[in-house]
Amino acid sequence: LTEGYSRGEAALEAVADEPPDLLLVNWRLPGLLDGIEVARRARRLQPDLRIIMITGDAGAVAGRALGAGVLQVLQKPFSSETLVAAVRALVGDSPPGGGTVK
Repeated sequence: LTEGYSRGEAALEAVADEPPDLLLVNWRLPGLLDGIEVARRARRLQPDLRIIMITGDAGAVAGRALGAGVLQVLQKPFSSETLVAAVRALVGDSPPGGGTVK
């Protein structure tokens, strides 16, 4: 099951209510929180949460993102194969909640 949220605040509410297997967050988000702050707060809510950040400026944000608990930063644009490989690297072929990563 995949859920999407356009604002970090809504994503954090979802993380608190039902922890996901993985959080994929963009660095730039509408609203008050950027992706780094979402990652930081999500990590506080769920210390074992696996987080991937996507950004068009990985060089500028990678250090801060990793410091906020992000496990991998993907530079845009990236291929679907790159995204699948990143997800598999963090959750394997079978996420804990069931299903298969394709």
